[in-house]
Amino acid sequence: MKEYQVEEKYVGVRIDRYLRKEFPDLSLGDIFKTLRTGKIKVNGKKVKENYRFLEEDRIQNYLQVEEKEKMTFIHLSQEEKKRLEDGIFYQDTDILVFYKKAGELMHKGSSHDYGLAEQFQAYFQNEDFHFVNRLDKETSGLVLGGKCLKIVRELAEAIKKRTIIKKYYIIIEGSPEKNHFSLKTYLKKGENKVLESQTAKEEYKECSASFSVIRKNKEYSLLEAVLETGRTHQLRVQLAGIGFPILGDIKYGKKRAKRMYLHSHLLKISDWEKEWDTGIPTEFLSYFNNK
Repeated sequence: MKEYQVEEKYVGVRIDRYLRKEFPDLSLGDIFKTLRTGKIKVNGKKVKENYRFLEEDRIQNYLQVEEKEKMTFIHLSQEEKKRLEDGIFYQDTDILVFYKKAGELMHKGSSHDYGLAEQFQAYFQNEDFHFVNRLDKETSGLVLGGKCLKIVRELAEAIKKRTIIKKYYIIIEGSPEKNHFSLKTYLKKGENKVLESQTAKEEYKECSASFSVIRKNKEYSLLEAVLETGRTHQLRVQLAGIGFPILGDIKYGKKRAKRMYLHSHLLKISDWEKEWDTGIPTEFLSYFNNK
């Protein structure tokens, strides 16, 4: 039997999630059995799977399985480290706000071995670092990450409760009649694109956002959008759906450009009284200064 005090990063975390992270070879059924039979106890007592750790808790471990090996981090070149450092918009002991450029990937995928998430885990030498919001590859702007599981959980809960405000600058093709308007539709992920419905349907999720026209000329309009829900491709699909696709969005529009002109400019954590704003990117304003 091994006995140890719960790590600070697991304070407030459910014990079943702790077991899934520390013992990845255990199935969910094995985890429930482990708790039911007392192979893992807290302060000498059996606990249920929804028990959340307290700071003073001690864990008694009667399991014979190996704990997970420490994560192997990717190697970062000096150039990659400098690029990460240059993009740090804000950080403290708990959180990171990073200014992502258009073209940068958030996470590893089938066609690439790593993204910003894996790079920052290596930069901090911290496997518990995670981003809590994500942007498409061609979208630029602010992304928010937590440096420990407790903070990641709190930020994820804030997003779920919609107490984290997100605003975007967008260049669209054309000019809406109203300077202020809102969109509420229903979206569903398809094989290649996100599908939109004007009415509620099975498997479609409600999506809403509000928009203000900031500048416009004969060809384009600069909008500010307040995102009220955070669905995949939401702003791209909704704006294309009313005939004003985002400039450079070849998936839902047609007109090619140097990039897709969608930028996450503001993040505000209401409960923490923290706010960050990049302002309007110069490359966005150039479409209106020269036309």
